[in-house]
Amino acid sequence: MNTRDKNRQIVCRLREEALTDASIATVSSALREARVFAYILDNLPIFHLAGDLLAGDFGWRDADAGALDQRFPAEAANPSASSAAMTAESRLQQLFHCFGGYSPAHTCLDYASLLRRGVAGLIDQAAEYGNDHHQAMTIVLKALAGFAERHAIILDASGASELAATCRRVPWHPARDFREALQCLWLAHLLVGVSEYSDSSLSLGRFDQYAYPYYRQSLEAGCREEELEVLFAALVDKLNRYGDAACAINLGGLSADGRDLCNDLTRMIVRVVKREKRPAPILAARIHPQFPQDLFDELTDHDLFAMGQPTFYGEHSCRSALRERGVPESALADWAANSCMGLVVEGCEVSNMWGAVVTFLLPLELAINRGQPFCGELPIRLSTPPVTAFASFAELKKQFLAYLAEIAEYCLQACLRQTAKNRLERPNPYVSALLRNCAERGRDRLDGGAAYHIAIVEAFGLVNAADALLAIDRLVFEQRRFTLAEMVTAAKDNFRHHGEILAAIRALRKFGNGDEQADAMVAMLADKFQRMVRHRSTDGILFAPSFHTLNAHVGAGRKFAASLDGRFAGAPLAKNIGTSPGNAIEGVTALVRSAAAIDQKDYFGGQALDISMPANLLRDIAAKRQTQALIQTYFALGGLQIQINGITADTLAQALQRPEEHRELIVRIGGYSEYFNNLSMDIRQEMVTRMRDGL
Repeated sequence: MNTRDKNRQIVCRLREEALTDASIATVSSALREARVFAYILDNLPIFHLAGDLLAGDFGWRDADAGALDQRFPAEAANPSASSAAMTAESRLQQLFHCFGGYSPAHTCLDYASLLRRGVAGLIDQAAEYGNDHHQAMTIVLKALAGFAERHAIILDASGASELAATCRRVPWHPARDFREALQCLWLAHLLVGVSEYSDSSLSLGRFDQYAYPYYRQSLEAGCREEELEVLFAALVDKLNRYGDAACAINLGGLSADGRDLCNDLTRMIVRVVKREKRPAPILAARIHPQFPQDLFDELTDHDLFAMGQPTFYGEHSCRSALRERGVPESALADWAANSCMGLVVEGCEVSNMWGAVVTFLLPLELAINRGQPFCGELPIRLSTPPVTAFASFAELKKQFLAYLAEIAEYCLQACLRQTAKNRLERPNPYVSALLRNCAERGRDRLDGGAAYHIAIVEAFGLVNAADALLAIDRLVFEQRRFTLAEMVTAAKDNFRHHGEILAAIRALRKFGNGDEQADAMVAMLADKFQRMVRHRSTDGILFAPSFHTLNAHVGAGRKFAASLDGRFAGAPLAKNIGTSPGNAIEGVTALVRSAAAIDQKDYFGGQALDISMPANLLRDIAAKRQTQALIQTYFALGGLQIQINGITADTLAQALQRPEEHRELIVRIGGYSEYFNNLSMDIRQEMVTRMRDGL
């Protein structure tokens, strides 16, 4: 068990302790969760490492291992977790990677208001009202201040009196300078993961905007820029010590009146991240035609690309996507790249990053295999009757879309049920207190408190299904080279003894090459799916379509038999908005054209296009300019996000063979970076294969 898991276990054990107290367990859910949170913060093991410039460490450390093991023993395995006890929903997820649910964390809070007003100011706001939610918000905000005081006490004892004084001032009072802003921000940010019982993808949003006044104040007060860089490096260290690597810091953007927002703090962030060479934070660079050329040159840098940084977002195309989802013009300037690839209105939004996942190979198998999957049994009952023969491709496509709509609806309803359960049973007064509107409305963030509530719906295997449909159309209905039954049998047999069919499929043009027909098939499926998803938005929840796989396309592929795009059984699905290795044969420019064929503004849940190129190419200024032109072109065509891995496939192959020699190797995963050796072996192997194809 790693330190992150041990810390989560400690938090969960403290929750169990708190709920043994009747004064905590028997009150309303909002007050219960507030008092549980306060109990956890009063009892969390905390410490301070000598030399650290920021306070805020908790949980496991080797020096206290014996005492921690005694108080927080490892949880026993759950013997009841067996396949026999699984629900139809859980079997659908396990067998076919289709599901709906509620994923905590994945949020970007209103840190600007906390820095500007302090906990005392936020408490005063909550005190203006009077229901249980307001009382709960007051409890958790006082608990945050108390957590800072606990750190101040141990800092005084260790002789770090200046840092202790900072913890006594913030977060209770407004921050006055960069040091206080960072300390306040870190303590508040750290506790989001505690309150959500998950530290996944907690982002800092438009940090270079809301922290900039404090940065300038410190410089004007006589601090040297180098001192402030060291302070920010301390925050980077904390981000990598706690939570996952998917913490985004936005860079630049445009103001409401069209001014570029890059500043000196933006540039300092880039310098420090480049120097520190750590997975977090994600640099989310917001590119537009007025983006400063010197900073663009810094961001298209071989050293950054070699560690999977940054991720590039199209400022105007992202605004178009948010406009499509219904965000008013007055709020568009406040958008932020959240986590790996989500788009949010900063400090105003709940984002259920994994609201639902629909894997397209399942409805395709049902359509062409008489209502049955190629492998295993479908655990849910569908109303679409099976068809044994098709007179035309149009009939087959209609059958596929009918199954797709049913499975999507099932997953969306599962998301709504789980969200409603969380709304009733797990309000979060802490997150609600740090989101705008919740205090004014006197409601939890899941119960209409936040201005926006987005449930992201991920399309897995859409490109694989589209390429398979195109192969069926060409080879069965147009050319009549094979029957549909022959092609289905070939896929079920993993193409063994069906070399002619496999060769015919592989010879067809695929998505990713700028081919008009292949791209049109993907665009058609994308359009049909986003319509299925968006029209089901209800109960204050907006379903947001997305191509967002991270590295889960590898595990999802293991669940499926071979598919009629030429993919073998168990092989990974296409990643994000890209294609499968071996299919993109016309180069990265053609891949960009294909991705842009999808109307991405309709996929406002977010998605990325992954490409790779040797980072050393960017030492040449001409290659750097070509890369920048490629990025700008993609965004001009409507693309939302593009990310570039600068590690060669040969380097990754060497790291597979000799991991001990590549401990510091960082790679881009989906929307974030991670140490290569921390990934599972199948994901590492898939990355080698994908990067040999420039994907």
